[in-house]
Amino acid sequence: MRRRARAADAFTQRGLSAPLVEVVVLQPGETFASTCADAPLTSDDPAVLYCPTDGASGTLVARAEAMLAAWTGLAPGMQGLPAGDFSAGFALAHGFARHVAAGDIGECIDAYWR
Repeated sequence: MRRRARAADAFTQRGLSAPLVEVVVLQPGETFASTCADAPLTSDDPAVLYCPTDGASGTLVARAEAMLAAWTGLAPGMQGLPAGDFSAGFALAHGFARHVAAGDIGECIDAYWR
């Protein structure tokens, strides 16, 4: 019987620490200086952005109004999905997942599912 390793084991076996991502939610009028953007991110930016070089293990930046739209089921492209915590979480997870598939983290995820 094959035992599935814990996700954290896939990181530590490769000499990496498990990623702990900081989440920044921009309220209307707020900005965030990211090393992944030429100019500060604003509360008007439409997408969730993950930057692996911000903070200790990366930062996920989202607009409060966009998260509310996702939570209420009114976000563009999310009609038909269940509203509530799932939709807001889905928006954050999607923003993060677009950047996770490459590099060390992607290799660790692949190893976890083998």
